Amino acid sequence: MFAELALAKFIYGENAGNKSLASELLKFIRDCSAYKKLDRLIKRDKIFEELQNFIFHDKKTRGNRTVRMPVVKRAGINSLEEISISRHIAPFLKSKEYMMNEWNG
Repeated sequence: MFAELALAKFIYGENAGNKSLASELLKFIRDCSAYKKLDRLIKRDKIFEELQNFIFHDKKTRGNRTVRMPVVKRAGINSLEEISISRHIAPFLKSKEYMMNEWNG
């Protein structure tokens, strides 16, 4: 869910709704017992390349190289949208600094 919020901010830009929702979710994640394990996983070398490889070879990926996933555009508003792997997800996963800033924010 956190990655989906970060992806929505990456694609559609930041607004008050998705910014507050992402910060509330991050605060909740930090309070969970699994946070340290998740934090280590995200900071592991090559994790974003592994995620990209997994998504590119996932059987749920449609022939036109899109995936249907929920996109949160603002708090309380989400929809299932076809997200392009090459146009949206690949640049998102290649910008590790963006994701790390979101995670550490």
